[in-house]
Amino acid sequence: FLDYLDSVPPPPRLKDGPLRIPMLDGFKDMGATMAIGKIEQGTVRPGQKVIVMPIGHKCTVTSVYINDEEMQYACCGENVVLKMHGVSETELTKGFVLSDVANP
Repeated sequence: FLDYLDSVPPPPRLKDGPLRIPMLDGFKDMGATMAIGKIEQGTVRPGQKVIVMPIGHKCTVTSVYINDEEMQYACCGENVVLKMHGVSETELTKGFVLSDVANP
């Protein structure tokens, strides 16, 4: 069984696919709601409209940070911290997924 698991190829990470960010944590930082996660698919940019699944709450990404440095975008495979608007830290729970509003 272990040999079979070792032979299974990992799923591709699509840079141009719909956004998928499994959440690791949500917290408040100086009044701003922050979300931590790893981008598994797609690209995230400031101003992008996202939806928190499975609760279906819509919100906006206002800033994208990689290693405490503000970026214009982040692609799949990156660990990111996102400054969010329109959502509270209690709605950004570990295990929830941030998805693109157009393709949740």
